[in-house]
Amino acid sequence: MPIQRTAATLLAAGLLAGTAVTGIAATASASTPSRATTPSAAPTTALAACAYYSNFGYYCGYDVNNTYADYGDRGNKVKEIQAILQYRGYNIGRHGVDGSFGGDTLKAVKTFQRNWNLDDDGKVGPKTWA
Repeated sequence: MPIQRTAATLLAAGLLAGTAVTGIAATASASTPSRATTPSAAPTTALAACAYYSNFGYYCGYDVNNTYADYGDRGNKVKEIQAILQYRGYNIGRHGVDGSFGGDTLKAVKTFQRNWNLDDDGKVGPKTWA
């Protein structure tokens, strides 16, 4: 079943680098995305699974639903956000990808939002994901 995402939705996690800012819609399927390109310097940690897919954006293997998340949330959706932020160079704190949306993840999300001229409310919703 296809999952529709607008360009403003995948940004907080840096999923559609470039596309989200322009407002172009992106479509992804719940199945494994087809691989387009792989970043040249893949990390040797759990982030090594992160890659860019032409029909999906950045994906790190934790969650494909890209649903709303904010401070206090836990689980795979938060791990996906943390992994993509870390992969894109944002500091998510010393605990790394732990699935807990705490203060360090909040700071990273707000920094990402400011960098992309979004409302820096720290909430990962449609505009941030795009």
